[in-house]
Amino acid sequence: MGPDRTSDAETVVASGGPDGEESSSEIAPAGLEAFMAARRRLLREFTEDTRRRLEADQTLGGQLPRPTSGRQLDLAASEPYTHWFQETGERFGFDQLVTLAAIAGSDAIRLSQFSETARAHFGTTEERVRELAARGDLRYGRVFETYTELENLYMHAEGARHYAQTELTRRGATVLGPLHAERVAREVAEAILGHDSFNAGFGQHKLKGLLAAKYGGSPDTFDYATSRSPTGYLVQVLDRLEGCEPETMLRYVTEGVVHRKEPISQAIKTGIIDNAAYLQDVYDRIVQDARQVLAAAPFPVFLAFPGMQAFTRGLERLPHILGLLGTPPSVAADGFYHLRDGDRNVRLETVEAVREHFLPATRLLA
Repeated sequence: MGPDRTSDAETVVASGGPDGEESSSEIAPAGLEAFMAARRRLLREFTEDTRRRLEADQTLGGQLPRPTSGRQLDLAASEPYTHWFQETGERFGFDQLVTLAAIAGSDAIRLSQFSETARAHFGTTEERVRELAARGDLRYGRVFETYTELENLYMHAEGARHYAQTELTRRGATVLGPLHAERVAREVAEAILGHDSFNAGFGQHKLKGLLAAKYGGSPDTFDYATSRSPTGYLVQVLDRLEGCEPETMLRYVTEGVVHRKEPISQAIKTGIIDNAAYLQDVYDRIVQDARQVLAAAPFPVFLAFPGMQAFTRGLERLPHILGLLGTPPSVAADGFYHLRDGDRNVRLETVEAVREHFLPATRLLA
């Protein structure tokens, strides 16, 4: 594309869209600016309304994913990210407002499994997956008879895709017209699909095995969709890069002890040690998929995305963080991991010990 910084969305609208459903004559040049302003307003209001509902949920379940959601949205809207979108990304199909809307839509359905309030507002993964299946539109997975945390985790991107597409189509019909509203909604829905990179990392090594053990068959039976949207790769990166942060590792350890009733050493292994290996695996899979799906020009632009740069730096820090638990990290004879930091040797026998000793030690690493 040329140096006029025309966004991918503007190009799609002007050319009639990738499917050829509408001709350029439907939006006169004089009306294009007003149309794009309405499109931006639609996406902003969807994101803001969804986030407002998420943050207003005062139930215990509603507060669980809030820090994650808020950080992702704030990061993607921050000045360095906005500069990248405006100066480079949007010319190659990486849309900032679609990215934000996809994060919000995914978090809405992720939250619904924990919160009755969220279920009332956003519906459930189960309901939305059944609707997709009824119209023959499931892109991966299946309809399960019951939905525990396991099934919700596996299918939540499909549920979120349905939520974003139906809600944005409904909201946009009056301001953009039904066909254009559906196209914008589809942009966001496609950016959600592939969310979490479950063909690698935790999804590949744990989730698929748990599903296979429960339902039979090979773990590969429970495959996951691959993103086809350029923006979808940004959403994946923003979802995973925070796993490199020690505060997130502490949350994983806490979830293991409190929610899964794991012994502290098992929770540390899963939440810190295994997590590091999963993150590298996910990063490699995202790069591999993006190289195959994106055209030659957008791929290096994607690698220059600030989130990819942050992800790379986070991965580089992981060996130093793991080194605090030994080289290689291992439990001591007493069955616990120990913090080995200079002359200090602190037994990590509780979540509080991880919080009080391990977390501050990570902050002192260069």
